[in-house]
Amino acid sequence: MQVSHGFDEIARIIDLDSLPGFTGRKPLQKVDASGLAYDRSRKALWILSDEGKAVFYIQADAKRAVRIDLIYGKKDRKARRVDNPEGIAISHDGSVLSIVTDDGKSSRLYRYEIQ
Repeated sequence: MQVSHGFDEIARIIDLDSLPGFTGRKPLQKVDASGLAYDRSRKALWILSDEGKAVFYIQADAKRAVRIDLIYGKKDRKARRVDNPEGIAISHDGSVLSIVTDDGKSSRLYRYEIQ
């Protein structure tokens, strides 16, 4: 959604359900929007999906979403999916994407360097 300069009108809405690329890994997999971060350096949105266990990168023209699965793991171990991702933030310079999980005392903070 884009708001007018006077903050008195909605100037534009992006319908995520019809946006190409805003989909699950498998057909009919649920995808939601649990968190949102604006990337000033790229003029883009990062949308977090806890059900999809992914983030979606959407540039200002909003013609398509790029899905990035949330995975982690050490080089000598198999990659694993991030469970229960609930929060997202991007650094001021756009170089680090941070994801926080909602697992009570087992909650984690993941940091992904963006190149």
